[in-house]
Amino acid sequence: MQFKEGGGWKACRDERTGRCTASSFTCDREGSEDALYEIPESVFSQLRSKTFQQSLESERLIRDQGRILYRYVSNCHGEPYSIVYDENWRELCAWRDSSKYDEQHAMDAGQIARALSRNQGSGK
Repeated sequence: MQFKEGGGWKACRDERTGRCTASSFTCDREGSEDALYEIPESVFSQLRSKTFQQSLESERLIRDQGRILYRYVSNCHGEPYSIVYDENWRELCAWRDSSKYDEQHAMDAGQIARALSRNQGSGK
């Protein structure tokens, strides 16, 4: 496995499968968010972190061109929660320590979409 890392992100290219994945994480006074993505190899090859600007651009590439797999949010606005976009996220991002993710509050993207559509229909 080949890794690249910068401020707020880390990416992995698995030579065995040819898959590239990445994590993007933020932490501020309101809380933290960690998201996992599958990224094209062309994006992995562009990731740089020698300067602050390169690291910011790399994080933007991951978020803009990656396919989100999983997101975990823990902030001061409520209970921590996670959203599962791809049920194979653990397999795809096996290099990440997934033990820290909160399974109790995990929801899949379909559950969230259904809940949002119910709330929109009820005028909330």
